[in-house]
Amino acid sequence: MLRAYARAITLARLCHRSGTTVTCLWHNCANKVAQAWHYIGCSKGAAGRDLM
Repeated sequence: MLRAYARAITLARLCHRSGTTVTCLWHNCANKVAQAWHYIGCSKGAAGRDLM
């Protein structure tokens, strides 16, 4: 769980360093976080349904 979160944060930082716009950065970050949480939810089974 923490690894997925840390990975999302790292990706957001890399996007920030590359000089992307705030909108693009937010979209990228939101996508990565959503994917991470979806992966966590699927791995836990019931947790995925609770998030929905």
